[in-house]
Amino acid sequence: MTESSIVFRLPAGEDVPNEVNVFIEITKGSSNKIEFREHGDYFALDRVLTGPNFYPTDYGLIPQTWNTQDEDLLDAIVLVTYPTFPGCVIACRPVGLLHMEDSGEKDNKVICVPIKDPRWAHVQDIADVNAHTKAEIKTFMETYKLLEPGKHVTVTGFGDAAEAKAQITEAMAAFKAKFANS
Repeated sequence: MTESSIVFRLPAGEDVPNEVNVFIEITKGSSNKIEFREHGDYFALDRVLTGPNFYPTDYGLIPQTWNTQDEDLLDAIVLVTYPTFPGCVIACRPVGLLHMEDSGEKDNKVICVPIKDPRWAHVQDIADVNAHTKAEIKTFMETYKLLEPGKHVTVTGFGDAAEAKAQITEAMAAFKAKFANS
């Protein structure tokens, strides 16, 4: 990563950890695993999902964060009413955390709702997300790599908004420590 990358220039949010910016990589309804390449500031098709799956939410990353669990930017699941587009920045409220392991490594995801969509105004914590939506997220994450040889994902549960905010705060500190001299 270089300082010219958007993940260095884009602020993590207006009132972190209560509000964060999520930089969207994959849109709701897609079967394409799109990844943002920080070293060149472009989007690339990482792979096409091998099963009959599609992302039930928008999905992206929180800028200026570093997840020490998987040595990558902190991932975010955004509960949207309508899909946006890769590169869209959504001001979000963190409401929960998805506890996940990807091929034996922890890879938690922050669950967020868009602040500027009144349909999600009542959602302040993971307990406010309806059970079916949580089941869709869990099922998708457990099965989206099922047909990929050697890949296995386990979802171990959901954490609340306080846990998500703690992970964001920790990831911001890790980003600053890792890239202090960049």
